[in-house]
Amino acid sequence: MAIVGSFKAGIEGDYSIIFLKSVLDGFIAIGFAAAMGVGTAFSALAIFVYQGALTLLAIFIHQYVSDSLLAEITGSGGALIVLIGINLMGLKKIKTANYLPAVIFSALFVLCEPFVRGLFGL
Repeated sequence: MAIVGSFKAGIEGDYSIIFLKSVLDGFIAIGFAAAMGVGTAFSALAIFVYQGALTLLAIFIHQYVSDSLLAEITGSGGALIVLIGINLMGLKKIKTANYLPAVIFSALFVLCEPFVRGLFGL
């Protein structure tokens, strides 16, 4: 949600995913603070820097981002959210972090599509 939400906020100005993630993070932080102490509050700084950097990056590259690229990033990010949901429900143990490169590869495939079409004359 951080990756997809940051890109949607920076490119389209749609902050709904970032706001939803912040609410979810807030509730999880309450649980962590109760279990692990006040040090949990310092994780907000790391999240602010991480998501802020992604949003600023998206603002700077928005002129190079096509609708198909944003759709592919959103689709692969949505699939990762489904995997997280499967883990949370306990249906199956899936190592979701192993699938994070899918977001990068889907973006690379969209960026390489014009070159591949040119090679094969499509």
